[in-house]
Amino acid sequence: MANDTLAPCDGYLTPVTPEALSGAKPFHYSLNIKDPDKMGLYKCSCTAKFYDYVAGCTTCFQGPGVNVTVDSFETFAGYCLNAGYDVNDPSKQPATPPKTSAKAPPSPTPSPKQNPTTPPPPSSKKSCNTPNDPCIAVNETLTICGGVFSPPFKSTSSGSYGVDDPKLAPCMCNDKFYQQLKNCTMCFATPTNNITVVPLDKFKEECSKLGVTYGATLFGIFLGWASANMI
Repeated sequence: MANDTLAPCDGYLTPVTPEALSGAKPFHYSLNIKDPDKMGLYKCSCTAKFYDYVAGCTTCFQGPGVNVTVDSFETFAGYCLNAGYDVNDPSKQPATPPKTSAKAPPSPTPSPKQNPTTPPPPSSKKSCNTPNDPCIAVNETLTICGGVFSPPFKSTSSGSYGVDDPKLAPCMCNDKFYQQLKNCTMCFATPTNNITVVPLDKFKEECSKLGVTYGATLFGIFLGWASANMI
C-alpha cells in the first residue's frame, strides 16, 4: 500500500539494500526530503495512514544484525509541517506541489485460480475496510519483493490464491503471510462470491517447487542467494 499511496505523486518506496538485509549496514526510512524535484512526495506521504504503512513494513525484516527503522511519528509529522502539510488534517496542503520523476510500478500478484471452496464465516470480515484491514498487511509484505496484491475481479465467483511467482515467493512462503492472505480473502467473500487460499500443504508444495523453503526468513533467503552466486 505504501507504493500505491506514492504512485499519484510519481514516487515509490525505496527498497531495502542488500547490505541492510545481510546485516552489514543499518537502513532507515525518513521523510526528510532535500531534493527540490521530489518535494511533491509530501502531498502523498503526509498522513498517519502512510506512516503506519511504512512502520509496518520495517517489521517484516528480521535476522542477525538486520536493523531497518523509520523516523518516529513526531519527527515524521515535523517534516510534513515544515513542508506545509498537517498529518492530522490532510486538507491543509500547499496549493500545487511539484511532481517528481515517474517510476516503474511494482509487478502485480496473479489473480486467484478458479477453485470452488467453502465460504468463510461473516465474523471474519470485521477488520475489512478499516486501518487493520488484513489486505494492507498483505500488500506491505509483497512490497518488499517488488509486488502488490491483486484483488479478484468482480466477475470472479470463486477461486483461490497460491504461489506461482518466483519473485514474490520469498515474501509469501511463511505462516505469517499465509494467515494474512487467508484473512484478506475473507474480505471478498459474499453469499455468491467465494475467494480463498489453497490449503496449506499445497501452498508449501508450491513454495518448494519455486525453490523457496516454507518458513525461511527473508534474511536467510537473501543470504542463501548471495552465497549461491558467489564466485
